[in-house]
Amino acid sequence: MAMQDFEQLIDGICKIKGIERAKALSEACHLNVNGVAFTLAPSPNNKSETDALGYFCDFGPLPEELPHAPILRRLLESNLFLFGAELPRFTCNPETGNVLLVGRLALALLTGEIVIQLLDQMSDYAREWGETYFLEDVERASYSEPVRFNGSTAARSILPRGQHTN
Repeated sequence: MAMQDFEQLIDGICKIKGIERAKALSEACHLNVNGVAFTLAPSPNNKSETDALGYFCDFGPLPEELPHAPILRRLLESNLFLFGAELPRFTCNPETGNVLLVGRLALALLTGEIVIQLLDQMSDYAREWGETYFLEDVERASYSEPVRFNGSTAARSILPRGQHTN
């Protein structure tokens, strides 16, 4: 895969969303999906070839009014369910202090439509975190079905609702 594949993917996303593409988007694409900030960037492999899409979903800052230990514990517990290749992980942006969900997906398997579906799913997850910090143990309907292509699952629901435990 090459940088050209990344640029074609970003062109497809911009076309679907009706966004005018700036030339600077070749290095990174910053989007707002349902009120959640995303950065999409080319992600090179160990041979310095761009073969994947790197994504960063900004969940926002840790709350200042609550002790952080239970919230950080819940994020680390969530990381347990995110174990595996090509799956996202929680991290913290050292510049902003915001919690991020980050990962990479193989460019060869992606289309603009698939990326938009994934961003929609992640924005739902980020908004839920912003409302409850995953500390609310409420049974809710599960997330939308996983995105599928080439007969396989592209992404699973990050952590199904109702599966959060204390």
